[in-house]
Amino acid sequence: MNWGAAMGWSQRKFITPDTTIFAAVNGARDNYYHGELFAVWALDPRSSVGSSIYASYLDASAGSLDVTNYGTYVTYNRSFGRRLSARASLGLDAIDADDLEDIISLLGQVGVRYQF
Repeated sequence: MNWGAAMGWSQRKFITPDTTIFAAVNGARDNYYHGELFAVWALDPRSSVGSSIYASYLDASAGSLDVTNYGTYVTYNRSFGRRLSARASLGLDAIDADDLEDIISLLGQVGVRYQF
C-alpha cells in the first residue's frame, strides 16, 4: 500500500486603480485552504485500487460567497501489457456556498490509454 497526505494554502490579493469600477475590491484578499488524504493498494502485479478524500475552503473577501468543497473517489487501474491500460473511477463531490443551495454530484469515468 502507498499512501499520502497533502495540505495547501494560497492567497489572492486584488490590486486595482482607485479610479476604475473595480476600486471597491482594491486590497481585498481571498484565502484558499485545501487538504487531501489518498492511498493505493496493489491487487496483483497488473491492477490496483486507489482512493482519495479531499476538502477545500474558499474564504472570499469583499462581500463574496465563502465556498466549501469536499468529496471522495475510488479508482480501479489495470495494465494489459507494456503499453495498454484502463481505468474506471467513481466519485462523490459536494459544494456548499453561503446563501445558495448545496450541490452534490456523482461522478464517473472510464478510460483506456495506449502509450506509443
